[in-house]
Amino acid sequence: MGVGMTGHETTIELINAEIDGVLTGPQRAELNRLLLADPSVRALRDDLARTCRALDEMPREEIPAGLHEAIV
Repeated sequence: MGVGMTGHETTIELINAEIDGVLTGPQRAELNRLLLADPSVRALRDDLARTCRALDEMPREEIPAGLHEAIV
């Protein structure tokens, strides 16, 4: 976890790692402990997972020709 992170930031980092499929064994144990201890952590994980699924299901849009050059 990042240096100086709050407990909430660490929890979100663990949840994101779970959603991304990159949790280590110790991280999995810590996340499971948090999930069992706090219903709000379970709700947060469910909300983030649902949001990620919805984003993954959105169609990809092509960037209009010349947009990058116009911005730069």
